[in-house]
Amino acid sequence: MTSRVERGVYAEHLLETARGLGLRVAVAESLTGGLLADAFVVVPGASHTFAGAIVAYDTALKHTLLGVDRAILRERGPVDAEVAQQMASGARQACA
Repeated sequence: MTSRVERGVYAEHLLETARGLGLRVAVAESLTGGLLADAFVVVPGASHTFAGAIVAYDTALKHTLLGVDRAILRERGPVDAEVAQQMASGARQACA
């Protein structure tokens, strides 16, 4: 795991890059429990680029808040590439 300082450096670089491209950043988190959002919000000026985060640790919340297909959650479990993709799509829609 990276240190908070390292996360801050990565987050600052990502936010600067996104801002330069005219993009906004939103994240969906589960196992990280809000660490990504924390890394972004401590960057000065983050509000210009960081839209927000949804922390859906519970499997049911992945479905209700982020729109992850229940069947995929049931069949594959929460740690799965398709689940992650659907979580990202849900966060993009929610934070647009």
